[in-house]
Amino acid sequence: MASRVQIYTDPLQHALIASLVVAPLVRPAGPLVFATDLIDGFKTSETVKLPEEPQAGWLTLLPREEGEPPVLRLDPGYRTPLRFTPYFSTGGRHDGAWRLTWLPLAPENSL
Repeated sequence: MASRVQIYTDPLQHALIASLVVAPLVRPAGPLVFATDLIDGFKTSETVKLPEEPQAGWLTLLPREEGEPPVLRLDPGYRTPLRFTPYFSTGGRHDGAWRLTWLPLAPENSL
């Protein structure tokens, strides 16, 4: 039986095929990566424990003015809420600005 597997070695072909596979999964406006500034003004990392209640109770899209970037508020209930803004606007648009995009989750069996 003949194999019908095609191997693409050209990076542009690979990118085109990947975009065709992913495009139906992304909103037409395009995805945004959200980030925070330094946590509590000085921490470069923070482990969070998400509440067991539905997401709508602790993750909120804050109201915004026309043309302003969206702001997400994560309130786990045990610490000061964290504000997430689109990566491009987080920490200012200057060299050396700090942006935290990943927050580790506490193990499920932790307090």
